[in-house]
Amino acid sequence: MKKIAIIGGGASGMMACATICEAGFDGEIFLIEKNPSLGKKVLLTGGGRCNLTTGLTDIKEILKRYPRGSKFLQYAMHEFSPTKVRDWFFDHGLRTKVEKDLRVFPASERSEDVINVFEKIFTKYNVKILISETVKSITKSEDGFEIILNNRSIHADKVVLTTGGRSCEIAESLGHKITKLAPSLSGFTLLEKLNIPGVAIEDAVLKLRLNDKKYEYRGPFVFTHDGVSGPCVFAVSAMSAYSIFDQNNTAKLFIDFAPNYSREEVLKHIQDQIKTSPKKEFSNTLTKFIPKSLTVEFRGKNAEVGKHEINKSVEHIKNCEFTICGKSAGNEFVTAGGVDLSQIDPKTMQSKICPGLYFGGEILDIDGFTGGFNLQAAWATGRIAGGSAIPVHTRALHSS
Repeated sequence: MKKIAIIGGGASGMMACATICEAGFDGEIFLIEKNPSLGKKVLLTGGGRCNLTTGLTDIKEILKRYPRGSKFLQYAMHEFSPTKVRDWFFDHGLRTKVEKDLRVFPASERSEDVINVFEKIFTKYNVKILISETVKSITKSEDGFEIILNNRSIHADKVVLTTGGRSCEIAESLGHKITKLAPSLSGFTLLEKLNIPGVAIEDAVLKLRLNDKKYEYRGPFVFTHDGVSGPCVFAVSAMSAYSIFDQNNTAKLFIDFAPNYSREEVLKHIQDQIKTSPKKEFSNTLTKFIPKSLTVEFRGKNAEVGKHEINKSVEHIKNCEFTICGKSAGNEFVTAGGVDLSQIDPKTMQSKICPGLYFGGEILDIDGFTGGFNLQAAWATGRIAGGSAIPVHTRALHSS
């Protein structure tokens, strides 16, 4: 009897396993997970609501949200797009909803419901789920793979490896190159002590400058106790994932708090307010563009403000400068780097150097911005890997 082993019970592993099940594979399927339950990271995404994909539908726009791996993902993203992901879950009884910021969640807002979809499939098809099992090693021979676990071994004809971004040892032992690993979605620690935690900015442009490198993104963010965090910050941190920030290697962060207005428009508004409302507090004049808590350095009435102070306020709104001196943990655990994509076939997710070995998810050198993009990549690559691992005759029967 043929055997397929999926190592890693996260999003990509579960999707690969479900794909194999529903394709009519008539052999044994093993799903091996080191944690006590499946989908641990899936349960944590979106603040426990599971941001399972994005509401974007333009594939070109979607791929722009991946600082690493976008070209490799093209085939998988077309084959199992966010729309197809939502359709797949709907066909399995899970309704989804798209929020204003285009994040997609289960309509129930329960991440457990996403895991339940897979558990029902695994029960129906008698998948052998091995939880709290650590894979010690895998060796490849002419007749398949020998998987050594804690207290047993399993022989498998095919292996799908979906162990996550920080668990690349098995892939490396089977001859694969691992690119440099680094945290991707992080907040920034600022040298300036602002004392405005919780102040949220709905729309801004952030520009990071580090030596000759420049990174820029537009979106919402929030001030924290020691810096900045939120979607826009996470995007910039993903783009600069391999940069090191500390007291000796700082970077400049410039924030445009009014991206919909030019400098000239901001200046004109301030000048008009000074003329029409001379007794108004100057700090209140600026609140059209920035929160009140960010105007504390500007004091006095409009009539008392000179040209220098006006120009300074425009700069504060359109190009506010801060100093990044470190990174802080984000709300998602995503790793930049992983298995070198040049060693993987993007249309099958099969290794080019170890036939019968397939990959999916974050173990690959792929990572995306926050907003459902990392789970989307996991579903898509897992779907391709699972479908490709099925024997050819089984795929033919299923497609007919």
